[in-house]
Amino acid sequence: MSTKFTIVSAPSKWELMLALFDHKHHSVSFRLYSENGTSSLGHPNFLVEIRGVLLEDGSGESFCFNGYHIVESGHIQSVKGWFRTSDRKGWLQIVD
Repeated sequence: MSTKFTIVSAPSKWELMLALFDHKHHSVSFRLYSENGTSSLGHPNFLVEIRGVLLEDGSGESFCFNGYHIVESGHIQSVKGWFRTSDRKGWLQIVD
């Protein structure tokens, strides 16, 4: 089973580029809400280590991605998702 969230604030194209190519910037931040839009994960910034990105269409603004999130206990959660850098909206799914 996996959990899907709405991204209401995704990284900019610049932040995404740094996460992929600059070893000093490993994680990017997402602001997420549950599918019904009424609750968050309890913290404003959901940090994701991006491991792969694909252009979703020819716009240069729409990206599919995968990576992982490390929770406070040290457990690693795999994530995947999609977002547009033009409006910084999309979805993120925690893959179990």
